[in-house]
Amino acid sequence: MTIYAFNIDNFRRSPEEVQYLMDLMLEKIEGLLKQETVINEYGVGIHSWGT
Repeated sequence: MTIYAFNIDNFRRSPEEVQYLMDLMLEKIEGLLKQETVINEYGVGIHSWGT
């Protein structure tokens, strides 16, 4: 699965909006990582790309 989470254009948003989006992404990734059985069962891997 590929999740498109953030685009460089989003950095044109206000700093508060950018921080909210980053916090939301972190919350969701941490939630996924806490589900160790799902990660192991499906061989989930997390990769990120960016500059």
